[in-house]
Amino acid sequence: MGNFRDFFRGFMEGFKMPANDLLANVNAIALVFIYILGIGIPSLISKIIGKRFLDIKASKKAKSYWSGLNLGKKQKKDYFSQI
Repeated sequence: MGNFRDFFRGFMEGFKMPANDLLANVNAIALVFIYILGIGIPSLISKIIGKRFLDIKASKKAKSYWSGLNLGKKQKKDYFSQI
């Protein structure tokens, strides 16, 4: 009975090795497509349009990249819904 159990345990381990290799390859290919569709194409479109998502250009006179909050210039109700 022990030999029968060892045979099937080895049989299952033999099937797991190619399955893990196949899974790694499928995951790598899927992640490449997701990266191209999710990051690459929107990045190209934003560069063509000229959209900048981070305002990192500071003037030479500024001491840091921090920008002022301008608190008090908006009405109070504008701060409640900032969507």
